[in-house]
Amino acid sequence: EPSQDDARRAADYLMTEWLGDFPFATPADRANGLGLMLTPFIRGLVPLVPLAVVNGLEAGVGKNLFADCLAILATGEAAMPLPWVGTDDEMRKQLTSSFASGAPLFIFDEAHVVEGTQMSRALTSLTYADRILGVSRIAEFPNTATWVSLGNQVQVNGDMSRRVYHIALRPVGTTLSDRDSKAYRHEDLKEWTTDNRATLVSAALTVIRAWVVAGRPRWSRGASLGSFEPWDRMMSSVLAFAGLPEFLTDLKERRSESDFEAAYW
Repeated sequence: EPSQDDARRAADYLMTEWLGDFPFATPADRANGLGLMLTPFIRGLVPLVPLAVVNGLEAGVGKNLFADCLAILATGEAAMPLPWVGTDDEMRKQLTSSFASGAPLFIFDEAHVVEGTQMSRALTSLTYADRILGVSRIAEFPNTATWVSLGNQVQVNGDMSRRVYHIALRPVGTTLSDRDSKAYRHEDLKEWTTDNRATLVSAALTVIRAWVVAGRPRWSRGASLGSFEPWDRMMSSVLAFAGLPEFLTDLKERRSESDFEAAYW
């Protein structure tokens, strides 16, 4: 029965000792980053989750390392990113194969322009259905994955702008790949994450469990992410309870920045 102080210490450990070297652009990006890391642990408690857009300014800012840390925490193994494909037909095949694999994380790399009806449909489907290639049979898969995309200066177009949240990485000066490894808290963060996975999982569960023990106090920022309200309410409340009330407070601003089609029209 962890207390609120326990939750705040655990959250601070995760954000400082583990993720402290990632160049989060704003406090909202920092809170959104922790929200993504906690999502696999509550995925069975919420029907749908949006796509986390890990958005770098340029190559070498740590997007893939961030995804690896998430994957190691959630599964014990480094990430195996899928290529982001540009056409709806290819994306449909990609999604069907991913659902068939049963993977708990769907991580898409080189996703610089995020759009498409197939991805929009998949994100808001409790059960994903598609025809199996070469067979006249419809396969159905429960949507229980945590969704992530990695890209630089990402554009989010059309309906996808209402199905994503952003984690911006913006280094000041040199990129992460250009810095001396001795400047980091941990020279090899993937290896450190693997070695300390039990402690990190314990900290993540402490953050969530303390909120449950306290009676699941509600937190509202005055808005909600449509189609994903249960996830939004739960994660906003968990993080605010742990001392990070900035979660998703950048939604409106990031939508206007990244939806170039809407801005054009």
